[in-house]
Amino acid sequence: DVKDGHFSLSETLAIEKIQLIENEIEAASSFNVDLKGDKFESNFLLTIHFNGNVRTACDRCLNEFTLSLNDSFRLMLTRDQELSEHEHDDFDDVLLIHEDDIELDISDYINQAINLAIPMKRVHPEGKTCRHFDEEQETFKSLSENEELKKLKERLS
Repeated sequence: DVKDGHFSLSETLAIEKIQLIENEIEAASSFNVDLKGDKFESNFLLTIHFNGNVRTACDRCLNEFTLSLNDSFRLMLTRDQELSEHEHDDFDDVLLIHEDDIELDISDYINQAINLAIPMKRVHPEGKTCRHFDEEQETFKSLSENEELKKLKERLS
């Protein structure tokens, strides 16, 4: 039973609990999840922050690299049917909870947020460029000798 006011919780999600949508991506570490919230009457206002690493292939050179994810989202939990039906600009989602709910599983929301934090274009982090890649021209140098191009051809065939 949570009393009205501010509360916080920290948890580490094990790798096997993280469900990534794309097959080419895998969790490289557990994810740290920090939950900060406020409770008033029958409402919970949650800010959930997470960070961790995934392994993925670079879209430019196809070499695998570790991508750090660090993001947060806001979730409102309420027992008020009318309040749950209105749009709330301050929250990413509003979840109606029932009076008899004792425990709540928000792991689907956390998994969804982790998947949404993975960028569409996945490239090496700034300062770590792909081998043979010319940043200014956005093209590969000496394509005929390029190992990454051979990998791409093999992958496409």
